[in-house]
Amino acid sequence: MIFPRSLNARILIGAAVGIAIGLVVLESGPAASFSAPVLYGAKIVGTVFLDLLRMVLLPLVFSSIVVGVANLQAHHQMHRVWKLTLGFFVLSMAIAIIIGFGAAHLFRPGDGMQLSMFAEATASFQARQMPL
Repeated sequence: MIFPRSLNARILIGAAVGIAIGLVVLESGPAASFSAPVLYGAKIVGTVFLDLLRMVLLPLVFSSIVVGVANLQAHHQMHRVWKLTLGFFVLSMAIAIIIGFGAAHLFRPGDGMQLSMFAEATASFQARQMPL
């Protein structure tokens, strides 16, 4: 078989290929004939991947917690485990929020973007309600 069997090797190869494609698109510029389809395809794949992760994450975490608690034998252990689980959940969520706010403050997404380019689109925009 040509492909390595190790998951780590496959992940590293995928990351290297992604970086190489990104560098080629970056160097060729947006005017290149292949830039738009590559970026469009990457956006679709990335959006689908993130949506699938979001779809699986909450049920996976919830079921893992429920199964872990259901397997406890003694009632006095259950109270302690719920406290630890809730504490860990709150702590990890707080860390994720801090990382998110820190990254947004550090990278400042949208900073320097000229909003005048959207003026024409927003002027002709008309909100519609879907019929029920």
